[in-house]
Amino acid sequence: MAAAPTLTLHPELHELRACNLHFAKGKTWDFETENQQTIADHWQRETAKNPNMWNGRQVKLVDYGFENGILTGECVETSFAAYLTWRDLGAPDKKAGNLFGSALLRSRDGALLFGVMADTTANAGKIYPPGGNLDLSDIRDDGTIDMDRSTYRELEEETGLTRQDVVPRERFIVFDGVRISATILMDVAIDADQLRQQILDFSFASEEQEIADIRILRSYADLKDPMLVPYAKKLAKHILPS
Repeated sequence: MAAAPTLTLHPELHELRACNLHFAKGKTWDFETENQQTIADHWQRETAKNPNMWNGRQVKLVDYGFENGILTGECVETSFAAYLTWRDLGAPDKKAGNLFGSALLRSRDGALLFGVMADTTANAGKIYPPGGNLDLSDIRDDGTIDMDRSTYRELEEETGLTRQDVVPRERFIVFDGVRISATILMDVAIDADQLRQQILDFSFASEEQEIADIRILRSYADLKDPMLVPYAKKLAKHILPS
């Protein structure tokens, strides 16, 4: 496996050629196994503050490398509570990464559209492209991980847009501390204002209502909100005019 990128304070963006990830069936995450009580206590505290969170099963990247545009790695099944504890404790297992797919939506008139996460989510108020964690449905029959399936699923769940509504363009990967965003730039043949309203109408009518608002980003001047997550800002700066 290629060496993992050195963790830096500033996000690093690269062209993404492929994600070659394997699911280790039956293997557990050492962090989860060794910190069960800490995880249970943390989950109890967090759900007391936000009872809408759900401790579902997900797929976690526990070892990885990146070389020549190719992400390689091993994934295991874990709980959302374990991931949340790991994240909130400052990611003590440095071999692991928070890998997720991102749908970088670009409207017909050239704007990017980012979601503002609802108060019911674990990332309340934060601003970033539609996306989310890997889950068990993203594992192919041969044990490899289908990143595209994950990205398009999250796109549809959060915005109502499907594969048929977008045209995929370039692919990027952003390393932002322990965050790893595997990103697809997607063009949508709708102007930004109309697309924003369409997504909000969908979100407000959905049971989850994960997105509280949509920000339209047209230039660097629109990137000043402190709730804009660093990897998302890096992506926007790569695409938008200064």
